[in-house]
Amino acid sequence: NIHLAPAGFQRAEYIAKCVSNATFTMAFPLGPPDRLVASVRPPNAHGEDESVRPLETLTPLSRALSLPVENTLRYTNVDGFVDRLQKLAAGETMCVAWQHSFLDAFVRRLGLEGLAPASWPRSCNYTGPWAEPDYAMDVTEGNCYDLIWQLLLFREGPAHRWRSAAFSQMHMGFRGAGDGPCVEAFSPGSAPGMWGRAVPIAA
Repeated sequence: NIHLAPAGFQRAEYIAKCVSNATFTMAFPLGPPDRLVASVRPPNAHGEDESVRPLETLTPLSRALSLPVENTLRYTNVDGFVDRLQKLAAGETMCVAWQHSFLDAFVRRLGLEGLAPASWPRSCNYTGPWAEPDYAMDVTEGNCYDLIWQLLLFREGPAHRWRSAAFSQMHMGFRGAGDGPCVEAFSPGSAPGMWGRAVPIAA
């Protein structure tokens, strides 16, 4: 499908609500992102297979943060994305929405071979009272939409390139409603730096 399904639009609103929150979370331990990037998937030679779903996923967050979505990189352009990543300043966070089938290539290019999954999971082990609707099943990629892949980057100095120092996989906690409570990795106060005084992550 070109556009998000109904649950996808609700998830986009949930992301905007939880990620724009100024409270540090496990998913965004430095606070809300400084850059938003969504892939471009234009129609093929037959006028098919176009997708604006990554852009639609980040549009509510873009409005909430008053940040533009950088929507110029073709979804197959892994090297272009890695080059874009090099423009991050120290302490900045980038939030990315992309076709799942290419995310493992990002991880490999950033130096985490063997530490991250070889591919995006086809299904999620949901911990809350929510299951993806039947229409959300993608024949090629499955129906796992609740995961976040988080990369911690490092470089020796400004003249060096960013590389991955650590990888984490976590749930964003969407449970079917855009205005639902922020739980799992989006739970307020769940960032590791706040664990000594954080409230428990909601079950």
